[in-house]
Amino acid sequence: MKRTLTLACAILTVALMLVPASPADAAMIDIAAAGVSSMYIGSGAPADAVNGVGLTGDNHDTTNWHTGWLSNTGDTDDGFFLIDLKANYQLDATSSLKFWNGRWTSGTSGFKQVKFYLSDDGLNWVEKTATIRDSDGDASTYMPTSTASGFDGTIDFGANATARYIKIQADDSGGNGNWGATRTALCEIQAFGTATGQDPVLSDRITPTGATASSNYGSALPVEAVDGTGLTGTGDEHQGGFDKGWMTLGSNTGHITIDLGDSKTIQGMKIWNIAGNTVDGTADSVDPPRGMRTADIFVSNNGSDWTQVFDNIEIPMGDDSDNASSDYYDSPFVLNTQTAITGQWRYVKISNEGNANPNWGDPSYTGLGEVQLFETFVPEPATMGLLGLGFAGMAALRRRRRRA
Repeated sequence: MKRTLTLACAILTVALMLVPASPADAAMIDIAAAGVSSMYIGSGAPADAVNGVGLTGDNHDTTNWHTGWLSNTGDTDDGFFLIDLKANYQLDATSSLKFWNGRWTSGTSGFKQVKFYLSDDGLNWVEKTATIRDSDGDASTYMPTSTASGFDGTIDFGANATARYIKIQADDSGGNGNWGATRTALCEIQAFGTATGQDPVLSDRITPTGATASSNYGSALPVEAVDGTGLTGTGDEHQGGFDKGWMTLGSNTGHITIDLGDSKTIQGMKIWNIAGNTVDGTADSVDPPRGMRTADIFVSNNGSDWTQVFDNIEIPMGDDSDNASSDYYDSPFVLNTQTAITGQWRYVKISNEGNANPNWGDPSYTGLGEVQLFETFVPEPATMGLLGLGFAGMAALRRRRRRA
């Protein structure tokens, strides 16, 4: 009886360790703008809607419509803004998102009727019912218009909502996608939550022996997208700049082929998209990210005969501007390939040729900042804990049977 009680207590202790922290402990998350329905070349960079540029510093948005994100003309029916939380989070049950809606001259171009989607991996999306509240805390059918007199409202996903990526999608049913004008816009958005600690871990990085591409622009050579040139050398931080990594010129499609040297088991990938001109953030408003948007991934053992393993996946856009913590974009797109790539392969090709919406920003360019491939994919800690729990239970059962 005592042994049974001890085992039960141990199981309960492990189970409690797997429960995410209470939403009451939620804090503001350092987020990145991972994607938008359309870029606006000039002022209105997506990064400026998550890095504080859209605010005056006293919890008000600025009255200058150039601040924050402003889409291209005509982007009202299905405009969207994609947020990367950079890790899996349990979202705050009462104020997952705090927003200052978009402005265009009189503030009429912000989101109005919207749908929300959550994802843990950026590939699989679940539509999520959310409660929109205005700045007074009252429930609202629409995202309130920008007032420039404090935050405009909150978006609540309720208890037990978890995600790494959040998409705000305009819903133009009845012409209610936005508040008028001819654009979609967002001044500033903040996210609140608690890290779950359930992000998969990749290890045993593969060192490629080289890379080739459909073409390249200037000093942005394909090999520099696999040798660390696109990174700062500090963790996963993105170096930024169109000359940091690989980029083409004169075509909105292209491909890069990575040579692993010999056949490898590919369990995961990290992809950093190419960004704008400089690493100080000032060029994002003039020169938006130019990386791949939707891509196909192929594998081969001879470099001639290809097997497609991923179709039309969306790679979050690059961002080389300062964020809330004054760091550069440090959140690669992590792709779990263990369920899609079987066997061993020497060559990996990433291509956006023939895809709709092949790139972000200027249609004349294609590129990637950095690509890393890994041989080992470690399950999320919660999964590992459950496995351990199962093994402990099986061991206890065997001991009891032996005693019987």
